[in-house]
Amino acid sequence: MTEPKLYKKVYFHTLGDDHTTDPLIFGAHLHKEDAAYADLSYDKRFLRMLSRGQDSGLKWTETHIMDLRHPDRGFVLMLARHPGSESYTHIHRGRLYIRTNHHAPRWRIEVMDVVEALAGRARSVICIPESEAVIEDYDVVGKHLFVAMLKDVHSI
Repeated sequence: MTEPKLYKKVYFHTLGDDHTTDPLIFGAHLHKEDAAYADLSYDKRFLRMLSRGQDSGLKWTETHIMDLRHPDRGFVLMLARHPGSESYTHIHRGRLYIRTNHHAPRWRIEVMDVVEALAGRARSVICIPESEAVIEDYDVVGKHLFVAMLKDVHSI
């Protein structure tokens, strides 16, 4: 049995520097069992932080984003935690794509404009609603959204 990884936070490291002096950039608010993950948009404009954990045994996720053209504004909470719900995000061409099971047990996909959302002017729009099929995964390639769904699955 492996030991759980604790205190997963995100630090800024410059190659060649001593790692012990790296500044913490995200995760100070997280509990030791929670975890933070960093991702940079393909155009290198947005730094996305996904944090995940559990409250009373219920899983949750949060998404924060920083516009690297305005790093002084810091991270903005884009998707708040809802214990019992999870959301997974991807930034593509200035839009935040969200696969969530919040009020959608079989998942749905939403999208929002990142710049507008960072300014507090945008809300997400459902682009693939919850249906009889379970949304397993998705990816955005070029101008296309690919969605993997399961429907009428039976054991034999």
